[in-house]
Amino acid sequence: MALTGKCVRPSGLLSDAACIPVIDAPRYVNMAVLNVQREKSAASPTFLAEADIRRGVESLYFGYSHLTRSIDEELATQGLVARTTAPYFIARQPDLTVSDLLKLLAITKQSLGRVLNDLAERALVESRPGLR
Repeated sequence: MALTGKCVRPSGLLSDAACIPVIDAPRYVNMAVLNVQREKSAASPTFLAEADIRRGVESLYFGYSHLTRSIDEELATQGLVARTTAPYFIARQPDLTVSDLLKLLAITKQSLGRVLNDLAERALVESRPGLR
């Protein structure tokens, strides 16, 4: 073993007295110990337990619900019956057909008709014949 002349300072300490000398020594690793430890923990340390996944799914659901509910309430104050999702997808894909919008939203034609009529009356969307 020999001192290398290098030192390591723990973070936040600036004085030379806090310098920890680095020792240049061969390092021996017992592979049998590493293999036994590896076999004991078959799951990755980043593996999520079922409870963690459920909490994540619930957080996503409640977060999305809160977001869309607050947007829908704001739309209602302006007298719009539109749900958040219809104007969003129309804005993202301006040439979207009614049948494609129905598939995306998974709502009835009657429900979508109310939303589209409300948006059209306010000149927020326009309807034109498709090319099919």
